[in-house]
Amino acid sequence: MTPANEASRRVLLDAVRAGKLARTVLLSGPAGSGKLSLALECADALLGDPHHRALRREHPDWHVLAGAVTGYDEDLIRSAFGVDFGLVETVAHF
Repeated sequence: MTPANEASRRVLLDAVRAGKLARTVLLSGPAGSGKLSLALECADALLGDPHHRALRREHPDWHVLAGAVTGYDEDLIRSAFGVDFGLVETVAHF
């Protein structure tokens, strides 16, 4: 994990512990940068499950509601992985 990723992780988990996590969080970065791992860790902290089932994607209250992709070959990736939409780029470049 890079220092920037660790800092992001710390900020998000501190917000979870303080009960001040935003209703919506956009995790952005290249493939393999740890977005899913961070989302799972936040879900695990929010759910407070002593068995950490969210980390294994087994918790009954953890659901992925939508996914988005942006950039080159967007249409190909959207169809291959069943991603819901590809509108993040306009937000990310705002």
